[in-house]
Amino acid sequence: MTDDTRRIQASALAGLTARETEAVLGRKFTPEDRTEFDRTKAAMKLKARQQEGQKIPEGMPLAQDRMPSLAERYTERQVEEAIERCHGRWPLIARALNCSYRQLGVWMENHKKHRILANSLREELVDQAEEAVWQLLNSDDPALKKDMAKFVLKTLGKGRGWSEAPSSAVFQQITAEDKAVQIRNIFGMPQEKERESDADEKPQDDAD
Repeated sequence: MTDDTRRIQASALAGLTARETEAVLGRKFTPEDRTEFDRTKAAMKLKARQQEGQKIPEGMPLAQDRMPSLAERYTERQVEEAIERCHGRWPLIARALNCSYRQLGVWMENHKKHRILANSLREELVDQAEEAVWQLLNSDDPALKKDMAKFVLKTLGKGRGWSEAPSSAVFQQITAEDKAVQIRNIFGMPQEKERESDADEKPQDDAD
């Protein structure tokens, strides 16, 4: 535990605010400083509740058994192995390291190589999913093949016009005449050409 960590804990226990604690340190909080400060404050509240006789939820750390940060519990190599073992998926990594999402986020923010590693491993999952889709597209099951083709065209084929909902640009290209034809079709009305042909076929009145 560093001297700054001890100062943060002491300031929090003394009731100082975050800004006052930054003044004690002589600098702004880092993400890990903020996590340490908030954790100590939360542990104080739980300890006070325990002293008042209130029941404390199981698993919540008290002031005397504060949960240490990842940097205090693991080496960089151990965290890296957990990331690789969990294929970059944060929920599994947090579970493997027995830490919160916030703790993991602080670690990733301060360790760029681990953040890059987790992202690259998640990309590999996407590659595997695409390979599975490719295999299903070449399946001998016609129904399955049809469903996967529709899925691919709706997600990846939008740029080629494969979309269930026509784009607004397409509608803008429809002329007023085309819209009139569509409306007549909807209501079962005769089209202009049909009306003209009917008029031509209608016998004219005798001039007499």
